[in-house]
Amino acid sequence: MECWRANFPEVRAAYAWLEEMYWRLQHCIPPVSEAEFNELAA
Repeated sequence: MECWRANFPEVRAAYAWLEEMYWRLQHCIPPVSEAEFNELAA
């Protein structure tokens, strides 16, 4: 079952992102901080 991580790194990266968004939601942290937003906008 764990082999998919090695074969599909893009899926693992997407899952890690989704996991972080869920963690932020659970801890009442905005999905993107102001610094992260500025970095994305640059």
